[in-house]
Amino acid sequence: SQIFAVSPSSQPGGTGRGEGHMYYYDIFVRHAFHSYGNIWREVAFSIKMGQQLTFVGSKSVRTDFDKSGRVRFPDENFAREVMQLHTIGLVDLNIDGTPKRDRWGNKISTYDTRDILTFLRAWTGFVSNSWRGNHENGKDSIKNDALDPMFLSSIENCDWFPTLDLYDGWIGDRYPLCYDLPSRAFLRSGKPSKGLY
Repeated sequence: SQIFAVSPSSQPGGTGRGEGHMYYYDIFVRHAFHSYGNIWREVAFSIKMGQQLTFVGSKSVRTDFDKSGRVRFPDENFAREVMQLHTIGLVDLNIDGTPKRDRWGNKISTYDTRDILTFLRAWTGFVSNSWRGNHENGKDSIKNDALDPMFLSSIENCDWFPTLDLYDGWIGDRYPLCYDLPSRAFLRSGKPSKGLY
């Protein structure tokens, strides 16, 4: 978990909330033999990462403007760290691992500020669950859940505008829209279905 590090001293409740940190560590135990994508997905929804990189509670520009009359951008920490530390790094690489260079010999960056400002919109609207009484709450009066994954609070807090990818396409392109699919397309043929009774 050196790539996905969280610091106890930067979290609400600090070092007095050990159960949440053990639960975060267990993500890596559960996915030790799974794909990097599985680990990344669970870390991204973890309240510990949301607190560490301060995107928990981040709202869309439109929501903040409607409520306060001020333009405030959502938190960009997680969007930047996803690209810089968790996935593509700072410099575009050739297949042999050497840096790609432009015609003047400068290293080519993998992303810029525009990409960060675009990606941060995908991480708006996440909130922590309410505190539950069946696990520790630390030495303070903070009543947020340190174990359960974050969830999207409401559509008003999320940025609903399309998001560009790094190659000026749109995230989600090439996936069919729900209304373009045939009826009941989510059911696999030949698979038994179970009803909920």
